[in-house]
Order: sequence, then C-alpha cells, then structure tokens
Amino acid sequence: MIHTLARACCLQRETVLAAVCGLGLLLIPGCQSAPTASPASSKSGERSTPAAPRSDRDFLEAIASTPARQETRQLVVVLAPDNPPTDRARFVSVALFAAMREGQQFERVAGPFAGVVGCNGFAPVGAKREGDKRSPTGRFTITELFGEDPAFKPRMPYKVVGDSDAWCEDPASPYYNQWLPASAVTPGIDKLKRDDSLYTHAAVIDYNRWPVVPGAGSAIFMHYAEPDGAGTLGCVGLDHKELDM
Repeated sequence: MIHTLARACCLQRETVLAAVCGLGLLLIPGCQSAPTASPASSKSGERSTPAAPRSDRDFLEAIASTPARQETRQLVVVLAPDNPPTDRARFVSVALFAAMREGQQFERVAGPFAGVVGCNGFAPVGAKREGDKRSPTGRFTITELFGEDPAFKPRMPYKVVGDSDAWCEDPASPYYNQWLPASAVTPGIDKLKRDDSLYTHAAVIDYNRWPVVPGAGSAIFMHYAEPDGAGTLGCVGLDHKELDM
C-alpha cells in the first residue's frame, strides 16, 4: 500500500496537481461503536478470526457518508464490521480507492485486505483520547511518510529515521503530537527507530495535527501489523506484503 500510494501520488502530481497529492484516509467503525474493554492478549496463542472483506458497496457507502475534499483523488478506506464483539473489535477491512478525474466516482484499485486498528476498536468522532487504545473515526489526510529504509524514494515527503527520532505523546509538552527535536526532553515519546519492524515503512495519519488538541491522541500512523494479529495502540496495521505492495 505504501509503494502504491507513492506511485499513484507521483501520477497525480503530473496529471491533476492535487494538493497534498489528494490523498485521504477514511476510518469508519461499524454500525455500533466497539466496546472499550480490552480483548484477550494475543500472546495467549489464541488468534481471533479477522473480519470478512467488505463489499465495494459497503466501501462506497462509507465514502459517500463523509464530506470529501474536492481535490481528493485517493482514499485508503478502513472499514470495521457491524456490531463487532469485544474480541473482534480490532479487525477491519482496508482498501484503496481512486478517482483520477474531478467528478469521477471512486473505484477500488487495491484490496480489500485484512487489517487491524486499536485494541479497543474505534473511538466515536471527537471521543479519541491519549492512551485509550482506540483509533479515531473520520476522514484524514496523509501527507508524509517515514521509515528505516534509505533505499525507498517516494514522491511524497519521506524521512529516514535515526536513533534520535521520536514522536511526542506527552499532552503537557509543547511538542505534543509532533516530531520531537533531539534536544527536547519529555517523558512521553514514541521512538521511531525500533527493535522490531513495525516502522520499516509507515505513513503519518494527519489526526489531531492542525490544530493540536492536548490529550486528544497522538502518533496515529499506518504501519506493519504485529504478526500474531494483536491490535494497535490506535494506529492502522497491515501485513508486510500488503503495506509494501
């Protein structure tokens, strides 16, 4: 998905010159918000069955249900099943839709893929809070990428992270939900160069960024999913082969 977005973004810039590549992310829960109780730990060896892929009609209805930016030409749509039980709240279907001309209906160009969101499912619009392990609901832009792969050369802004790179998760910090300067000192950070592979390639989801509301949630990314199917702390997770396609 990361490579597909980079290639399509390049095409968009050459053909329609859409602002911020006209790329958006649509995060939609099912008909009922997921419960907030945490599911059983995936480390127990029991892995819940992922949600069945949603139909194109489901995705297109979700796209039509939310206001669209006129310049949006691509949407990564993350759709949860209706009324998921607590131990399935994290499983979603993810698909990429594109409309290369203004006024053209969005069409699916990749997916649907099985993905995961926060351990506790989705937070309703405006209800996302720092540390609640829920993913925000809504439509957001994606304007930059980061990762540990120096050979990756997308047309979207891409930062190769090093040992000092971090994202601030401290609501009391003036750097909350921002790249953290190496000179800053704060207790709540997300180190972007990790011992595992979650951030080999990742996209920053522009949730709670302009303006930043302290405590409303931070560091919402699209990245690799845990191999055992565990939910995230609020991000969107995809399998390696699907995120890297």
